[in-house]
Amino acid sequence: MSSRREKIRGEVTRFGEKLRIMRQRHGYTLQALSQMLGYATRGYVSDIERGEKIPTVDFAVKAARILGVSVDILLVDELELPQAVQGSGDRED
Repeated sequence: MSSRREKIRGEVTRFGEKLRIMRQRHGYTLQALSQMLGYATRGYVSDIERGEKIPTVDFAVKAARILGVSVDILLVDELELPQAVQGSGDRED
């Protein structure tokens, strides 16, 4: 049971990391994104970004729509954020 719990925790953490990166790249504050998602305070979104709460499907769909990416980009750990979303085109390989 603990390995399943750890796997879920890792997936939620990765979702939160991607959400935070996308929010910052779009120049949204935590409060602004929270309001766009329909939350009066930033607590829930902050908890998701830190991997402390599991996002609902509705949350993931709304966040993806606001941030201009497909839901699978946020949900699937193996998928990285697209170049255009990641910021500058200057990338060292």
